[in-house]
Amino acid sequence: MFMEVIMDNNAIKFIAHNVLTLNDDGYISVMNAEKLREYWVSGVIKYNPEIQRGEKVVKRRNKKEETVPVFSRTNINKIAERMKAGKYKPDTIILNIMNDGAEKIAVVDGTLTVESGNVEVLDGQHRLRALERVGEAAENIVEPFPVMILNLSKEKAQDAFYQFTQGSKISKTRAEYLNNDQGKYENLIAKEILSSSDLGKYVEVVKNNVSKNDKKAVVTFSTIVAAIQSSLRYMQISIDGKNEAKEIANFFVRYCDVLVSVIEEIRNPEKRLEGRDDSLICENFTFYGYVAVGAYLYQNHRNDWERFVSNLLDMDYRKDSPLWESKIVRKGKEKYSIVNSSDSRNYLIETFVNEFNKITKPNSQNKESA
Repeated sequence: MFMEVIMDNNAIKFIAHNVLTLNDDGYISVMNAEKLREYWVSGVIKYNPEIQRGEKVVKRRNKKEETVPVFSRTNINKIAERMKAGKYKPDTIILNIMNDGAEKIAVVDGTLTVESGNVEVLDGQHRLRALERVGEAAENIVEPFPVMILNLSKEKAQDAFYQFTQGSKISKTRAEYLNNDQGKYENLIAKEILSSSDLGKYVEVVKNNVSKNDKKAVVTFSTIVAAIQSSLRYMQISIDGKNEAKEIANFFVRYCDVLVSVIEEIRNPEKRLEGRDDSLICENFTFYGYVAVGAYLYQNHRNDWERFVSNLLDMDYRKDSPLWESKIVRKGKEKYSIVNSSDSRNYLIETFVNEFNKITKPNSQNKESA
């Protein structure tokens, strides 16, 4: 059993020989370490952040920012050392040929040929990078690697990677992003916000936090998921099936569009950074409150909610406010810190809704009498 890559009219083809068919979208073969390294280094096997650990922005010595894949150098070094010493025991590499309608795969007499489509690593990124690190020393690995080849859609590939990472070190944000459990409606709603609302471009999908100096992200994906779950529960909004989840998702997409237009700090990184020491207005944690207000409007003002969103500007966001100090904000010697616990999250949700309601009721009555 072996695999090869051939050039045909400047197009790279991925070929696996003596493959065993596992099911309609799965095959297995083997590949020696040297060839596997060659395919990775040449770009035949690619890294797709959408079905992997994602990407992050790093600042180089020349102060230029660059988007790079997320991986652990420590893990790569450990694997590479064993490879160099000839002590590495090969284990299964899982590849995916993205099922997006553009791929062409043929299996004839045990030979799998990818006529078109991307061959992407689904499980084994660190091992492939370790093979790249060790260079020609890859030939010290005598035993071949088992290689599983799948043909999954992006959603199914994400779900597979989510399964592979259970028990592994991966951020909660990334785990939630990869989780396509159709019964976890808060996750489906959050993904709709991410993909379809103006807020989506400001959502962190890799890390569990947003750094103080981040000029792009204002909230993590896991915060949105948790905020939706907690806020719907607080407002006693139950979801009976995917149709209702879709209705709520559509509402939150529109709500987040208006939220972004109302809260300038979300759009303006300079203004956001100016006020971050003293104001809660654009803290990751505050989105529990913003989502809760969305749930409140969905429940109480579903037909005319848009006119009330600007009332958020009348909320008290001062970190030294009696509303928040000691409850969700703790004052240190030089700066404030956020108290992130189930009690503080519940307090923020309840207080945000109550304070917003106080502002909204008089405004609502005034507008109705005008």
